[in-house]
Amino acid sequence: MRLRSICALLLFAGIHLAYPGYAAPQARRELGPTEAAQRTLLRNVRLFDVATGEMTLPRDLLIEGDTISAILPAHSEEKATRQIECRGKYAIPGLFDSHTHLAQLTRQGEDSLKKALFYFAHYGVLHVRDAGGPIDVIREMSRKTASGEWQGPEIYYTGPMLESSPLTWAKFNEDLPGFTVAIDTEADVDSLLPALAAKGAHIIKTFNHIDPALYRHVVEVAHRCSLEIVHDPGTPLFHRVPMDLALDLGVTSIEHAKAPWPVVLKDELRAKQDAATGPGANPMSQMAVMSAVVEAGLGGIDSLRLRDLSAKMVAHDAYLCPTLHVFIEMAETAKEKADSMGDADSTSAADSTDSDDSPVAAKKMPPEVRALMLKVMGAMEEVSRYFVREMSAAGVKMLVGQDGIDPQATLAEMRHMQDCGVPRAEILRGATIYPARWLKVDDRLGSIEPGKLADLVVVSENPLTDIANMEKVLFVMQRGVLLAD
Repeated sequence: MRLRSICALLLFAGIHLAYPGYAAPQARRELGPTEAAQRTLLRNVRLFDVATGEMTLPRDLLIEGDTISAILPAHSEEKATRQIECRGKYAIPGLFDSHTHLAQLTRQGEDSLKKALFYFAHYGVLHVRDAGGPIDVIREMSRKTASGEWQGPEIYYTGPMLESSPLTWAKFNEDLPGFTVAIDTEADVDSLLPALAAKGAHIIKTFNHIDPALYRHVVEVAHRCSLEIVHDPGTPLFHRVPMDLALDLGVTSIEHAKAPWPVVLKDELRAKQDAATGPGANPMSQMAVMSAVVEAGLGGIDSLRLRDLSAKMVAHDAYLCPTLHVFIEMAETAKEKADSMGDADSTSAADSTDSDDSPVAAKKMPPEVRALMLKVMGAMEEVSRYFVREMSAAGVKMLVGQDGIDPQATLAEMRHMQDCGVPRAEILRGATIYPARWLKVDDRLGSIEPGKLADLVVVSENPLTDIANMEKVLFVMQRGVLLAD
């Protein structure tokens, strides 16, 4: 395997997109759209209160058309066309997944696409923030779910991933032209961002290596176009726009729990990684720095720097979207892939090519490279869990996002956050009111209140006892329509 492929494998570990297959839930009865006009009364249901982080006492919830009309005392004398007894059950606002890449579903054909969107809704994920895909593809998908032509979540989208040349994921443009787009000059930014806004983009996704001066211009133009920014700093280390700089420039959503890593290293490691960052960086130097940082693990992290970074996020009212699920799956997949590749002999190593494909496409790899790859993946998962635990304890708000296309992965992400010590009420807020506020749609979504849309998930057991109870769905209501019972 040539040096460039080896370095790419190590340096870009952790930034690929995961698209696992999804398992269909058991069939449920779908009800007709005419039911949206009914008055529905959910009796004796406990409601998740996003303000207090607690479940209310049993209440009667009145829904008229697509809107929550009133929250009444339990056992009220209110009448409705349809009444559902919910004694001992719990109602949660419709869930958000804040990091998907739904355009990838189109590679599997329209039937699979429609099924996946259908299952998102039936698991209670009624809103998604899509963080990268061809603008025309995702725009059409959004139109169809919004109109009811397809059943699925409401989609807030970025359009393409934006970074400077060379494009890290140019290979995705082969099947999905426009998946990732280069912004190399201010003129690129000035022409592209207004065009994305005109096509309905709510946000933009900045990614990986962008010159800091150009990034400042990106932020200015995005705000002029009323576009918020989700920022993925890129590789595990060597960020051109590290998250602390992005925060200072006004970005309020940082993607992936590994993002703090280069910012919070101890002095010696920080100096080495800074010296190996930027245009013309030596791959061998970066490989050596990566190896040193991985060997140090949690011991290489400066707790005071992490505390200060957390305080900066709180002060800027910024959110972290950890996407733990993708790192956990990647660590498992990397081990399986490395085991299946075996050791490289001299012939296979010499014959490896520098194609545009992912470097893990090579059939064999040297044992020392395989060992380092596994260490990188393991360390990335370890520090990601650590950052989530410590930053949550410091008051940083988290968004629930999976970085994929699997309807069940949203719920898995909630379990991973619980495992890292994020309070269950905060996990529920991170899937309801926090993304609604960030997207500026909390006037109609994110909480169960009169005047808001009737987007609800009713579960049989209390998720404040165990967040895994969000998987025990009894029924979902989307815009007043009962999707499943």
